[in-house]
Amino acid sequence: MCSPFEALSTEDAKWLQQRLVTGGYLKKTDIDGITGSKTIGAFNAWKLDSFQASPGIIGSGSVELLNAIAPLNPISEQTSKLGQKADDKAGSRSGKDVILPVVGRVFANQWIDPRFPYFTWGELTDGLNRLPKTTALVRNGLALVKAIGIVRDKQGIIWRVTSAYRTPEVNRAVGGATRSTHLLFRGCDVSPSNGDFSKLVAIARATPEIKGIGFGQRRGFIHLDIGWSDKDLRREFSY
Repeated sequence: MCSPFEALSTEDAKWLQQRLVTGGYLKKTDIDGITGSKTIGAFNAWKLDSFQASPGIIGSGSVELLNAIAPLNPISEQTSKLGQKADDKAGSRSGKDVILPVVGRVFANQWIDPRFPYFTWGELTDGLNRLPKTTALVRNGLALVKAIGIVRDKQGIIWRVTSAYRTPEVNRAVGGATRSTHLLFRGCDVSPSNGDFSKLVAIARATPEIKGIGFGQRRGFIHLDIGWSDKDLRREFSY
């Protein structure tokens, strides 16, 4: 595929429309193989949402990202968490404590991974109120923190984690996706303190460990995850 839109074949135009349908930017009834104003408008809206330059132009970079489009995700539990303040006790062995598989006793204010001193156990488990009680869940959480830690390290500014691990009960209560990576402790929603979502997404796209990026910037967050398994392909979605 290449720009301009007029150069697209009917087959390519239908492929583009199908990808935009998957992402929630068009309806199935809009698939007609004609790149008219509605399709171009939907394409440009997708580009804007996913922090891409050059509206109206479809090239190899756009095709790659279109291939990664996943269906819309429901918004959940964001409003009450946004604007939370940084914890001045972060990094200390203080606050509530529990015993977890793999890691043993942990404290709410303790760093999950000292190599990435940005995220505490309390921050990613709602104050140790949502406990990952199995070996698999804890190991997933450690892998998640390593992945988002790489992105956070490169961006170099404070993040707020607005949602991370959820038990099935919590996920149902907040209206989360039934197959949410939050349930496996493999996904989280983050908000950069300087509001630079564009740079966060650019870094995440360049980080192989990140397998999922969700565009919730209109609600003040970006979703990052490591997929449901290490073999998952990269996907991107809106809310």
